[in-house]
Amino acid sequence: FLFPIVIPPDVVLPFSYIRGYFVYCPFLLDLFRLYQGDFSHGLVPELKQLTYDAVIATYSLHHLTDTQKVRFLNDLLPLLKENGCVYIGDVAFATRDEWEACKAKAGDGWDETECYFVYDELKKFFPALQFEPMSSCAGLFTLKKN
Repeated sequence: FLFPIVIPPDVVLPFSYIRGYFVYCPFLLDLFRLYQGDFSHGLVPELKQLTYDAVIATYSLHHLTDTQKVRFLNDLLPLLKENGCVYIGDVAFATRDEWEACKAKAGDGWDETECYFVYDELKKFFPALQFEPMSSCAGLFTLKKN
């Protein structure tokens, strides 16, 4: 499920990470709107009415098939403001060969139900897509609206 939080300008998030603990500030919750939906079926209608400076997805979109990823990103791009950006941090590989090598190394630990990103395959649909590897099996994608 997707739980996007729409944050008004100049608002501090209602929690902080301090000395190993999340500090929760419930009095700020009235400033947020929470939405629930299954993003494998796209965005909830209320979110399609808004525009965004940035959309951040971390370790969630690998639950979508490659076809669903392309559809989801195509649905997000028109909602970005000028120079807006989608940031995706997830299990990801630059090439299918890297994906195959990691799968072989993982053996029985590989989760066949998840569809991990392969940059050179996704870039065919989004030529402006950038990829920065963070480890041998994870990275950051950025897709800017020009």
